[in-house]
Amino acid sequence: MGNNRSLAFWYRVLVILLVSPTPFLFIAARANLVNLGVALKFIVIPLFVVLLVMLPQFRKADPTLFNQVVYGIVAGLLATWALDAVRLGTLGAGYFMGDNPVHNMGAMIVGGSLGKLPPAKLPLAQLLWGYLYHYLNGISLTMPLFMLFGQVPWYGALAWAVLFVETGMMLSFGIIMPAAGVAGLKLGGGILWGSLMAHVAMGLAIGFISERYVRGGGIWQLLFSPAPSGHEAAGPDVA
Repeated sequence: MGNNRSLAFWYRVLVILLVSPTPFLFIAARANLVNLGVALKFIVIPLFVVLLVMLPQFRKADPTLFNQVVYGIVAGLLATWALDAVRLGTLGAGYFMGDNPVHNMGAMIVGGSLGKLPPAKLPLAQLLWGYLYHYLNGISLTMPLFMLFGQVPWYGALAWAVLFVETGMMLSFGIIMPAAGVAGLKLGGGILWGSLMAHVAMGLAIGFISERYVRGGGIWQLLFSPAPSGHEAAGPDVA
C-alpha cells in the first residue's frame, strides 16, 4: 500500500473511531455503566468537534474522503429524519413503549422522567438533548458504511441499515428496554415490526444520498482493489 493509500486508509479508520462510541455509550448508559450526560459532553461532542476540525485537512489530503465525511453527516441526518417519520407513526400505533430518543436519551442526559409523555409536554431541555444525541447517533451509524465501502448502491445501504443497525438494535433491546426483552419479543412482535419498517426507511435515505452524491471507495477498496494512477488517485471533490 503506497503512502497516499495508507494515509487514506488510516484517515478512514480514524473517522470510524471518532463516531463509533456514540451508540455504544447509550447502551452502556442503559446498563448503568456510564452517565450519558457526562459521556455526551466529554466524549461524544468532543469527538465530533475533532471530526469537524479535521475536515480542512481531509479536503487537502484526500478529497474523496472529504466528500464521504460531508455526505456521511448529511446522510446520517436525513436517515434519522426518515427513521423518525416511520418510528413516530408506529409509536402512535402502540408498537413502541415510548419515544426512545426523547424519553430515554433526553431523560438520561438531563435527569428527566423516563415516562411516556408526548414530546409537546416534555421539558424543553430533555427534548433538545434527547434529539441531539439521537441525530448524532444516526450519523454514527451511517458514517462507517461510507468509510468502509465508499459509494454503495441503494440496496447496499438498505442491507446496512437492516442487517447491521436493525439487528444490533434488536440484540441490544434487552438492555435498552429490559421490560421488552431481546427484539421486544416479550411484548409481542410489534416492536420488531415497527423498528424494521423504520430502519428500512433509514436505509433508503442513506442509499439516496450515496447513489447521488457520495464518490469513491472506502477501506475495502483500499485493501483489495488495485491502486489507481494519475488524477484518479486523488479522487473528486465534494462538489
